[in-house]
Amino acid sequence: MKQWAKWAQSRLLIPFVVFLISFVPLWWASSKAGVDFFSVHSWSHWDSALYLEIAKKGYELFPCSPPLQGWCGNTGWFPAYPWMIRALTAIGLERVPAAVTLSFLFHFLTLAIVWNCFLEGEWKIRNALVMLLVSFLPGQIYHYAVFPVSAFTFFSLLAIHFVRRGRIVIAGLFGAAASFTYSTGFVLAPVFFLYEWVRKSDYKRKFFRAVTVALLTAGGLLAVLLLHSLTVGAWDAFFKVQAKYGHGLHNPISTFKFTVQPLFSERIGLRAQNGDYVCVEGGSNGPLVANRRELREWEIFELIPVSTREVLLRSESGNYVSVSEQPSHPLFAKSATVNQAEKFAVIAAGGVISLRARNGFFVSAEEGGGGRVVANARFVGLSEIFEKVRAPLGLSPRVIVASQSFFMLGLIAACLAFVTLRRRAVESLNLILVMYAIFFWLVPYVSGTPLIGDIPLSLCRSESTLLPLAIVFRSFSPWFQIPVLVVSLLLDFWMGQLFFKNILV
Repeated sequence: MKQWAKWAQSRLLIPFVVFLISFVPLWWASSKAGVDFFSVHSWSHWDSALYLEIAKKGYELFPCSPPLQGWCGNTGWFPAYPWMIRALTAIGLERVPAAVTLSFLFHFLTLAIVWNCFLEGEWKIRNALVMLLVSFLPGQIYHYAVFPVSAFTFFSLLAIHFVRRGRIVIAGLFGAAASFTYSTGFVLAPVFFLYEWVRKSDYKRKFFRAVTVALLTAGGLLAVLLLHSLTVGAWDAFFKVQAKYGHGLHNPISTFKFTVQPLFSERIGLRAQNGDYVCVEGGSNGPLVANRRELREWEIFELIPVSTREVLLRSESGNYVSVSEQPSHPLFAKSATVNQAEKFAVIAAGGVISLRARNGFFVSAEEGGGGRVVANARFVGLSEIFEKVRAPLGLSPRVIVASQSFFMLGLIAACLAFVTLRRRAVESLNLILVMYAIFFWLVPYVSGTPLIGDIPLSLCRSESTLLPLAIVFRSFSPWFQIPVLVVSLLLDFWMGQLFFKNILV
């Protein structure tokens, strides 16, 4: 018994302490969001309901009801996590407590794997900071919430551990478990293939090893397709359900530029002649009015140039301002896409601007302010002139999401530069971790990410799978690790608030 206790202390104490510390920013975020941190239901939002539904009654696929088109159901989400939830409900747990228990458990096991398999259980400052980075890397909230992210990360790290040790069959089986758990898990297959391919070995041997581990890993995805064929009668049920979210092949550079645009766009308030600011009534998709005395969230717009003479106005909710075909109707901020009605010709001089809509009329604050904002003026008068007031950057959801995406790209670039410049051997752990990060970072940008009010919030969940990248920082100086840790903590706090407020998808 004493020997077991000594083993547990040496192997599990540090991961357990870090696991407890990792709750601090989430507790702080939940208190700021006014949410009960200790309620299991606080950890279940959006897609969580789909995993819980699969755990309860299995898969279903059916045609969507109008106005939606295509196929609906829950086959767009993978089965391993729901099956584990169902297993715990069989012993008496309710579904939500069972799901939260699994997420917490798998994240703790992930910390244990990192400490024992990748840091060799060696106590030193760098390793301690890496453990904190593993727990606090942006996207932390998804490793605790009712999502399969922590389970996927656990299986992925085990697969990475065994593939670098040359145990390709075991690595492939854990890779298959990861692919059976999360929809992007199949990306491990090309990562392992390339890693084996660049290892020093004879051609036939490395080709056999690369193909074997890749096929075993991809077997998880094939098992999901087979399961869907048996349960709902369509092997492509996953693709049918996901099709309506706009997934496909996209230019990753364009997707990234769209995501980080709020960090570089001009954020302004438009003040009418009477001193009132233009506002989106209701803050989301309402009409524009000029009747607010202070510049707050609903009064802030992104001024996005689309050409030398045309601009878009995007509200803080992410919707574009558009003009109606009827000049007597007010402008609305309710469009999620850009068409001709969302483009305005701009005339700017000396800190004031006038906007001409595509209907040929100028945007006007009725009676100089205090009422509706319409596009019905043939000429520019005082009511058509707005003072352009620069707004502070602020921490809107779009800005927070953009900050995380920009930060994660910076971390990947730093790790890639480190591996390249140090010219480490291709068998090194750093190589496969950087390859993993690049592939999993690219996937959502190439496939396109679903938008909520034009906000690519689901990117945050995709970026949470980049946790293994934190292990590379064991090779960095603490003077680099500490700033990364501080920024990660801030992003976790902000992201945690968005999640607990039910904004993050």
